[in-house]
Amino acid sequence: MKKILFILLLALQPVGLIAGSSPAPVLQTSLRDTRPLEPYILIGESGKSVERTAKELIGRLFMRNIEIVGKYHPAGDSNRYVIVVTDPNLLAVAGSSKETAGYLAAMRIAITRVGELTYVSCQEPEYWAHAYLQEDYSAVAGQLAIFRRKLLRAMPKMRGRFMRPYGGSAARPMTPAKLRTFHYRRRTESLEDLITLATFGSFEEAVAAMQTGLEALSNLEAVFEVAVPGKQVRLYGISLEGDRGEQEILNLLEIDRFRHTGALPYELLVTGNQVVMLPIRYRLPLNSPSMTKKTFRKLKTYQEEITRKMAGLVQ
Repeated sequence: MKKILFILLLALQPVGLIAGSSPAPVLQTSLRDTRPLEPYILIGESGKSVERTAKELIGRLFMRNIEIVGKYHPAGDSNRYVIVVTDPNLLAVAGSSKETAGYLAAMRIAITRVGELTYVSCQEPEYWAHAYLQEDYSAVAGQLAIFRRKLLRAMPKMRGRFMRPYGGSAARPMTPAKLRTFHYRRRTESLEDLITLATFGSFEEAVAAMQTGLEALSNLEAVFEVAVPGKQVRLYGISLEGDRGEQEILNLLEIDRFRHTGALPYELLVTGNQVVMLPIRYRLPLNSPSMTKKTFRKLKTYQEEITRKMAGLVQ
């Protein structure tokens, strides 16, 4: 009885991973929507180990015909597990005419052990689609809604089921309009400031260079790879080891009460004959809008080091 009351209390007054969250959103498609969005959805607390939770989740995803394209322990931490998924609706969204739509070819589900509790969360598709599609969002909002509904219905039974957003900032609410023009502060990087790591003679040459680099480098590993049908677009999720690696990234993001396991792995995008990446000083604050100015100032060094590492894949 005490355990049941404890779970009910968590649902009413969340702590740890979810403190400060608001009720779960309903997907909206209007660009004029002023409702704040958050980067993640907290599905619930499983009451099981990370391994058992992952096994059940993988089975449910398989039964719902959601393709698993990658899975791993971020930063080699056994208390964290990420499952990366896609499906035809999400790939249709990623095939939008916007160059950065390719970043939506896969979505991450995170399992995080915090003390005695095992939380399951996922990216909020609407949040990321507004950020990466900008004005093109409306054209694919219906397909995005189908994927989101399918994903949430695939979640297994939980000891505590919350279905509420988290990871945002009450002091800096992120509306669709703000997401479409997001930059941490004036004159800092935005979505328009993609970093071009290399340019090749063709899309095929760019993909071949990525494969060669991944085979040659031990500190960078592909967690997933997704090709967008009918497009010269391929999305990679890359795990980062060593200096300015994943544990240090998580330390930067997790300065408040939230866990950001679902922020990893970092993505590289092959689009046409180019290999590009999002600037660290755009991508990480987008994952954690509550990031302090002190933490943001540290990102310049991270951006230089991680860009150098990623460029090493295709040089």
